[in-house]
Amino acid sequence: MPDRPSPWTIHAFRNFQRLDLAPSTPLPRLSRIARGIAKHGEAFARWVELAPRAHGRLSDFPDRYLGHFACQRAYVEFVMVETSRTRRLSADDQAQLCAKYALRFVARQWADSVLFADAEEGGVYAFSPE
Repeated sequence: MPDRPSPWTIHAFRNFQRLDLAPSTPLPRLSRIARGIAKHGEAFARWVELAPRAHGRLSDFPDRYLGHFACQRAYVEFVMVETSRTRRLSADDQAQLCAKYALRFVARQWADSVLFADAEEGGVYAFSPE
């Protein structure tokens, strides 16, 4: 009977962005992960961790990645500004919109509808859950 290959282990975690990969991870998946990290950096590694919770696949990354932000509140402010631009709101209307919604409250509420992952160098990565 031929010898079974021993499970692989990654000892150089630096290039895998703190990603904890099990020795049972199939090599084709590991290869896709490595290519994704090489192309997209830490954001892709955080998506690998979040994808199962979001019922996502590795290939969903380009569609689900919303960007890197200083914090969850910064993401909310970004969305609100972009929404006001789309709706062509004046600066006064924009100020009223921001005043109407307490940004911290909105950030907490959106934490359930947007997936956030901490970035190693600070800030957060935001991902669409669907």
